[in-house]
Amino acid sequence: MNISTFAQRAYKWVYPSIQVRLTAPFLLAIIALAAIGSLIVTRLVAGSILERVDNQLIESAKAATNAISDIEGQQLGTLRLMVFTQGVDTALTTNDDEQLETLLRPLGGNAALDEFVVFNAAGRGLLRFERIQDIDGIRLSELPTDGVEEWTGVQRVISQQVDQFGDKHIDVVEVDDSTIFYFLAPVYTEDGEFVGGVGVGIDASRFAARVSEQALSPIAFYSPEGNLLGNSFLNVAQINLQLSTTEAEDIFTSLDKDRSARQISIGETSYQGYYAPLVIRDQQIGFMLVGLPSDFVTDRIGTSRNSFIALFGISFVTIVVLGVVISRSITGPVKHLVDITRAIREGDLTRRVDLHTPDELGELGASFDHMTSELIARNQEVESLYRLQVEETAQREAVLASINDAVFVVHPREGIVMENDAGRILLEELNEFPDDQAFFHELHESPESLRHGAEIAILNRYYTVVATPIQSYTSNVANYVIALHDVTGFKEADLLKEKIIRQLSHELRTPLTSAIGYLELVKSVTKDNLTEQQQTFVVKSLDHLRTLEYVTNQVLKVSVLIAGSMELNHKHFNFMDLIRMQIAQHRSIIQDRGIKFAAYALKDEIVVYGDEARLIEVIQQLLRNAYSYTPDGGEIKVIVREEDTQLVFMVQDNGIGIDEEELPHVYDVLYRGQGSEAGPTDTRGMGIGLFVVKQVVEAHQGTVEIDSKLGKGTLVTIRIPLHGGFDTWLEV
Repeated sequence: MNISTFAQRAYKWVYPSIQVRLTAPFLLAIIALAAIGSLIVTRLVAGSILERVDNQLIESAKAATNAISDIEGQQLGTLRLMVFTQGVDTALTTNDDEQLETLLRPLGGNAALDEFVVFNAAGRGLLRFERIQDIDGIRLSELPTDGVEEWTGVQRVISQQVDQFGDKHIDVVEVDDSTIFYFLAPVYTEDGEFVGGVGVGIDASRFAARVSEQALSPIAFYSPEGNLLGNSFLNVAQINLQLSTTEAEDIFTSLDKDRSARQISIGETSYQGYYAPLVIRDQQIGFMLVGLPSDFVTDRIGTSRNSFIALFGISFVTIVVLGVVISRSITGPVKHLVDITRAIREGDLTRRVDLHTPDELGELGASFDHMTSELIARNQEVESLYRLQVEETAQREAVLASINDAVFVVHPREGIVMENDAGRILLEELNEFPDDQAFFHELHESPESLRHGAEIAILNRYYTVVATPIQSYTSNVANYVIALHDVTGFKEADLLKEKIIRQLSHELRTPLTSAIGYLELVKSVTKDNLTEQQQTFVVKSLDHLRTLEYVTNQVLKVSVLIAGSMELNHKHFNFMDLIRMQIAQHRSIIQDRGIKFAAYALKDEIVVYGDEARLIEVIQQLLRNAYSYTPDGGEIKVIVREEDTQLVFMVQDNGIGIDEEELPHVYDVLYRGQGSEAGPTDTRGMGIGLFVVKQVVEAHQGTVEIDSKLGKGTLVTIRIPLHGGFDTWLEV
């Protein structure tokens, strides 16, 4: 036997046939199940009943400890909710028990508290309620607050004691014939002043019942002196659960030493009992008893033993039968499939599996037959697709060559992959201008920045550039088609138009200023010599000239913004001074028309880093729009506040509003909506005010939001980064 033959046999032994691999796990499972079943049955039969009870009691004690922690967390959660309820600190400061009841009584009812108490900084009880269940249902009933200041927990709170677990305390309070576990916490104002405290309580017996539900065993709570605090034992008189002082001391001192269960008698019933520390908020306030009737445990062990024996027998028979049936149903079709695949691998494409079983193997056989049938057809399709691809490539190259614009196909890492004739000419021209060539390379190295279009200037010409991604099937990184359209003629025409507008506006300002000055002089000098009609003509002439001057100034502003030559003179200043100054200038105009006006602010000083003159334009424009499109007797509100690191400036009116379809266009230059002629004073606007506002605000890295409904009014919200400021809040 040579080495190769030995290796093949060894490989087959390590990796046997599929039949062996299917049947072997069943056999191993039978052996394992037999071993495990025998072990379990042996342990159940031969094990000590006392040991089983001890283990079960220990697990019940652990479950009880976990349940106590869960209930403690719920009580502390309700306590935190009450302590931090808005208005509680203020009500405690003024000893307003009615307000405290309004704020806290719903919380106590929703949380199903057995009791809760509220006391002031001196420990005097202001409010105390208990949970009562009667024929009318569950309700909260008020309790007297006498003696609350003498509670140990209350004394710790008012003395502001803090231990390693924080400032919350636990107290055991005797109320009539019951015991209440109280969780107490202090209440502080926003300035950190201690004003009192809140406590939430749970009845010890109800506490024991809830713990018993999770521990699956009856529970009894004791104080270190042996006093019974609460229990969940059914049909057991409390006197039978009482411990003498000596018994309590022995149990309490042996908790850390003796962790075994003990036989105890409660009334006429024999219990196996386990004592464990009663720990609440990491403080041992007593101990608890976990009990289990001895006869119940014995019956349970016997039932488990019989169940395991039956389970073992049924499982043994089932696994043997299933192993034989399943292995034969799988190995037969798999062997047939292997024979067919071997024949196809050797070149016989006429063979088919023809396996029609209604399972995954049948589906696999049908898929394999279909794959074999499609294989020959796919070879023919590949040849046809190749010829079609050659023809489409020739067509694409012809289309690119016919486009007058320069078109490039680029890869973010590999650079230019393809270009048309106009693109090649542009690249040749760029070779003579190194700076423009470097700029163009930066563009096509990051084409994703051009997806929304851009305008560039190279080779003393202007181009609009758009990049469109195209996904490649051979790469996860998309290629981009970059198209450059020469717009030099249009750009030069726009620049000439803007230059003419600015020149005309400048030329108009001088005669306008002179005319306004002369008319004002005529108005003041010849006031007594003019008739009432002549004085009216002079006043109207002045109004029209001032309107023309305003429009001319607006045109100049817009031309500067469109040309992109607006410069900001940043400095730190108090934005509230601007607001007060502009309100003073516009208040008389607003009040003359009977419009209600109000301004609101939380600070007397909000420092902003920006261009003071430009922001004055924003305030003026928003105020002008507000009173221009608000009918007489309407209302205007101005609100200024800080929000995180931003200045928020809002102007709200109840005027004519803006139609929803017009809102996307209100920032467009020269756009005047349907309501532009409805303004009682501003009927000569050019539709450039909000354009100026948006440009100035965005130049300050801010945002403009407009919320408006036709016939309801408009709210304009400006947000600008502060870049500075103070923290002291003042009311205006």
